[in-house]
Formats: sequence, structure tokens, C-alpha cells
Amino acid sequence: MATIWDFIKNNPSERPKYTRYELAKLVKEERISKQLSTVDLANKYNVDSSLWESIENGSRTFNVKIYNLISDFLGIEKSELLKKEVDDLSGISYRSTANHDDVEEAIMTANLIFDEIIMQEKIGAN
Repeated sequence: MATIWDFIKNNPSERPKYTRYELAKLVKEERISKQLSTVDLANKYNVDSSLWESIENGSRTFNVKIYNLISDFLGIEKSELLKKEVDDLSGISYRSTANHDDVEEAIMTANLIFDEIIMQEKIGAN
């Protein structure tokens, strides 16, 4: 199943600030801290309780409706939930790579591997 991230061209030095699994954890922790059930939230937001359960399990692809619900429930702006983290590459000099395609390719590959490591850490798949 394609997600929105499949259609977005990411810079190799940026990734989503929050994965759906991180958001699921935040929602569940907030619900529990407020001593609410998924039925309570479903009633409050006029949605089915299975929707909240799937959000907390990270088992559903998040869409605009879900981001709006999460944003309202957590009190976090949707723009913050969708923000990207960007690596600070200002200290890296690319001067020596100007005419070396193999070095540029190695840098790109290293960035992709780094992104994969970060995303694996974010979703707890390590």
C-alpha cells in the first residue's frame, strides 16, 4: 500500500520528525494519563473506537482526518506533527567531491543507510 511518503521527494538529510508509531505511543500515553478509554475518545470525537485502537497500535496509515484528531487530542499543531528533522550538514565540506562521481555516490549511499538506521531506531526495530 502506498503512503504519502512514497510521493514526497525527501532530501537525504531529512526524515519525518514523528513516525506513526511514535505518534501512536504519544496518543496512548496521553489517553492513559487522562484515564480515558478508547470508547471515551471515540464518543468525544464522534468516531468508532476501533479507529482509536488502530491509531494506538500504529496499524493504520495516517491520513488528514487522523492527523487532525491526533493534533486536537495532543494539543500539538498539525504542522509540528508533520515536521521533518533535517541533519545539520554545515560542518561537512564537499569541496573534494566536486569532480569525483564515485565519492558523491558514496556520500549519497551513506546518507540513505543513515536514514534507514534512524528510522529503524524511531520505530524500535533495532
